[in-house]
Amino acid sequence: MANRFEFKGGRELEAKLRQLADQKAADRIGNFAIRKGAKHLEKAILDNAPVGTAPTARRRRTKSGAVTTADYGRITTNLRVRKSRARIAVADVEYGITRGNAFWAKLVEFGTVKMRAQPFVRPAVDAEGDATIEVVNVELGKSIERIFKRRGIALD
Repeated sequence: MANRFEFKGGRELEAKLRQLADQKAADRIGNFAIRKGAKHLEKAILDNAPVGTAPTARRRRTKSGAVTTADYGRITTNLRVRKSRARIAVADVEYGITRGNAFWAKLVEFGTVKMRAQPFVRPAVDAEGDATIEVVNVELGKSIERIFKRRGIALD
């Protein structure tokens, strides 16, 4: 899904991270905070996702006559937060919410010629976007405080 959030501002947090002078620790803190934010957004999307009642297992007969069964599950069991390689030079870390085996999630979100759209991602992102950024801010702050306390550095 093509929604992106940029973390802008937070100059105080950035200054504190630079005080660490330990790039590995700063990366770990950033990864943890961004993942927490992505998990928050994933929960909002899962709460909005439509859940069908029909069985998910499908049987089909191949040309040779063999019967095969496939069970892709539901959208709610396939959505996951995954770390991915950043596509833009500015971002070092990028997390995405993937649809896994639920290839039809995109069809449900945007609709088809024969089916009306049932958006569940866009409303969740619109409703929880600011809260997600706040989760990242809070987690960054907590992690920085924790690591400064552990190392005995004053927080000014």
